[in-house]
Amino acid sequence: SVLDTSQVHKSLLHVNDPVNLGIPSELDLAIEWLDSVPNKHPSTAQPPLASSAENGPPVGLLLVELHAGTGFPEESIVNMKKGLRWQCRLSNESQDPICSKKGTYVSDDSERQELESLPLDDVLFPIIDRLHERGVVVKEIASIVDVDEDTVSKYLAAKLAHMRQAEERRHKSTEAFLDVKWHETLALLVRSPEGSFLIVELIDASDHVV
Repeated sequence: SVLDTSQVHKSLLHVNDPVNLGIPSELDLAIEWLDSVPNKHPSTAQPPLASSAENGPPVGLLLVELHAGTGFPEESIVNMKKGLRWQCRLSNESQDPICSKKGTYVSDDSERQELESLPLDDVLFPIIDRLHERGVVVKEIASIVDVDEDTVSKYLAAKLAHMRQAEERRHKSTEAFLDVKWHETLALLVRSPEGSFLIVELIDASDHVV
């Protein structure tokens, strides 16, 4: 189906965004019907072949809320593109593990105070970081997140300065430990609740379980 983009604020988009270039925005949907409740069959009808609970329809939905934690090694977070992520899965279930986005961090009190002094909501920090990693210029980042260029520049300068300090600490073998937050909810389909238990694993930048 084609999306209606007539109400999109084009001034906030990249100059080469498909919407600005007049290219239709298409949405491809892949839909599967999940029978969470078995169909009723007449008593005279032959019952369907029994299937194992593992491959049967889901009977519930498990929501895992990820918030924040302390004491994560600095070297596993700073300058790592993937960062630290949580992986959740159910034992005895055929569903693939669900992985969170990488956590965001504040390296120390001085950085926290410096960032809090900026007129910038902390929910925008990871957005600015990702745009900067993609090579988006400051002017366009400021337009996308709807703040002034000076604020974005100060934020990026503060992040760069503290990343350099972290690199210096690693060279001196003085490792720091950081606070990391995710604030994300992962959803898992449950097919056999009696025989399953939740497995939560921390994944590093190399996709290895910590």
